[in-house]
Amino acid sequence: MPQLYKAMASVVKVAVGPATGNRIARIIRQGGIIPEGVEQAKLDQLEALGLIEQVTIEATPTEEEAAAAEATAKAAAEAEAKAAADAKAAAEAEAKAKATATAKSTPAK
Repeated sequence: MPQLYKAMASVVKVAVGPATGNRIARIIRQGGIIPEGVEQAKLDQLEALGLIEQVTIEATPTEEEAAAAEATAKAAAEAEAKAAADAKAAAEAEAKAKATATAKSTPAK
């Protein structure tokens, strides 16, 4: 990921484009993001002067990632509910079998 810089001074002028071709001057106001295409040496110089600072971008989940996380959570909840229902059914079946066995083993009067 390329490094991003933000203007800290009121106004920062940068030249965008290759050193051997036509360059375009860009005026960036305070808080604006420095565009790609500025030479790294110039960025380093502006940063040393305190006119710009490097910005760290926090990763934000995309819609697809959020939907996938939601689907995973839903599937886990459904699996947990199914496991609980299966455990309850097994316990009821065991209790019924035990009651039937107790009824068969008790002698009739």
